[in-house]
Amino acid sequence: MQGLIFSVQLLVVLAIALFSYRGWRFLHSRTLAYVAWGFLSIGIGIALQILSLFLAPLEAQTLLVSGSTLQTIGFFLLALSHFYTVRRTSVLFIASPFLEIQITHPFLSTFEAVADSVAFFLLLYILAETIISFYKERAKMQLLPVVGFFLLTVSVYSRLFLSGFTTGTLFIDITSLLGYAVLAGPVLMFAGGRGN
Repeated sequence: MQGLIFSVQLLVVLAIALFSYRGWRFLHSRTLAYVAWGFLSIGIGIALQILSLFLAPLEAQTLLVSGSTLQTIGFFLLALSHFYTVRRTSVLFIASPFLEIQITHPFLSTFEAVADSVAFFLLLYILAETIISFYKERAKMQLLPVVGFFLLTVSVYSRLFLSGFTTGTLFIDITSLLGYAVLAGPVLMFAGGRGN
């Protein structure tokens, strides 16, 4: 069941990335570029989670940590897109290389928790900026991103505290899927040229 949920998440996220990329190519929107790269990074992270289902525990944990890290990078890129869109200012973006680390299992769990914690705070930032933008513009279409980012925030928060429970894991995966699915609508409209 978990593999199926991850697979649907991957399809939705990659569709968002593809349409954002196409929108960026046609509209030359910096926001859509960050959205495309952010969702591509999240998609690769989800793909690593899918692969981890077929490996031994230590190798699976390494892939899960890598997947969480890539998802966190994706959320960072989404936060940048919000920063550029809502704040209309620029920041210095420094890309750091991704290093493969061969370490022990307890450290991997700690590193995954740190990545999830960073992702949680990035999602809180995105959610807050989206709510602020909604209140400034009063556009009904901005309620969907608020709901989508809220569901993703709940998912990451739950992963930090409920990941040990089987039903909790299913809840987390379904919540993520719903968050990505809700975000797909506004992204597809914006990328299709009907947005701002």
